Amino acid sequence: MKTDEYFPQIYRQDLRQFCINLQGVVPKAGPFFMLCGRTISALLAPECREKFASPSDFLCCLYCLNLVGQGLHSRHEKNYWEWAGNAEPYLDCRACTSYHGYFLGPPNAILQTARNPMHVSGAQSVDIPAELISKYLQFFLPNYLPALMSPSFRYFENPQAFLDELKEDYHFKELAEFA
Repeated sequence: MKTDEYFPQIYRQDLRQFCINLQGVVPKAGPFFMLCGRTISALLAPECREKFASPSDFLCCLYCLNLVGQGLHSRHEKNYWEWAGNAEPYLDCRACTSYHGYFLGPPNAILQTARNPMHVSGAQSVDIPAELISKYLQFFLPNYLPALMSPSFRYFENPQAFLDELKEDYHFKELAEFA
């Protein structure tokens, strides 16, 4: 599926479905609720998985949204709040304090949990190829993010600079594989 076909329309439908499964409500914007090994594993349970248009695209979008959110929060906190108020709603991998899975906190734990969803019986792994993540990063950084941020945030004049900055951060070491 093409990134601009999936995001944001189909992503929103999948997010609503995810929240129905968790009996939660989707806010207007930004990070909410918790994304952890247990909630990802629940998505990948056979009875839930079939309700989603694309579990791999959904998790890939969550990875990218969490990557940008955590990158801004840790490196440009002033800009994080602008981002959080304007971004598509997304489940926050920093919000779980139970440490289900691979210590969801860093966004790459989303990808690890998708490969090995151990917290729900019968959950099946989902393949998220590096090419798909790369396509979403190429879509999010130069197209989606600049529209959300004020011109004063210099990294969105050149999204590659923000990506390069994130690649240097230990918490985002997997980026070398995708970008």
